[in-house]
Amino acid sequence: MNREQTKDFILKCLTENDNNKDLHYKKMKWHINSSNEEEIYTAPVNPKYMEVDHTPIIMADNVFDSLELIDNYNLEKGKEVPFIIYGKRTKGGAIYLDDLYCNFDKLKESSATFQKLSEFLQLRMDVFIQDDMRNQVIVLGHTHPNTGRISFNYSVADLIVHLDYFAYNVFTQTARGNLLLSLVKTVSQDYNFIVYDPQKEVWKSYDKVYRQEKKKDFIPLSALKYCDD
Repeated sequence: MNREQTKDFILKCLTENDNNKDLHYKKMKWHINSSNEEEIYTAPVNPKYMEVDHTPIIMADNVFDSLELIDNYNLEKGKEVPFIIYGKRTKGGAIYLDDLYCNFDKLKESSATFQKLSEFLQLRMDVFIQDDMRNQVIVLGHTHPNTGRISFNYSVADLIVHLDYFAYNVFTQTARGNLLLSLVKTVSQDYNFIVYDPQKEVWKSYDKVYRQEKKKDFIPLSALKYCDD
């Protein structure tokens, strides 16, 4: 699908297929009805309205610490920061995230960049294919500074990026069990992970997110609490 077709498909998922379709439409109607067609790509999408997946997401200490650094940069500089988190599905059914990639050198500068991040991700997916890796998890992440309507939410453009990567066969071949999530870190510092469900053609969010400390304690983190209604 091209960009416009993907946009139309996402609108169908949110405003026709979703149980909270009326809430999604109310959230996006200003953009949907704008005379400027490009406005729709910046339409805010509230993850709180999505169907909830109760699968626990557990972050290792190093991932949590890296996200704290990224959050602080977002609060201080008000710039978008891209990052990728890696993990796996455990035998118990949880999602365990234990590695994060971000160009931390860029955090010292006045602006962030997405340069080379897509190349890095493509190389990792190539490894998935070569090694026939299964039950792996990739999280596409970036920050939203407090600058406008989508500050506390996803945007339609964010969902387009998600579906662009979801189209790779490492994710579409369900027998592999690989999973693609997205995470937008806003100034609320919530952990609002989302996933696309191709069987139902809906988007889902996760309400159980934990930090695992080195001594194995699981500390619950805020998820879906501070979305902008």
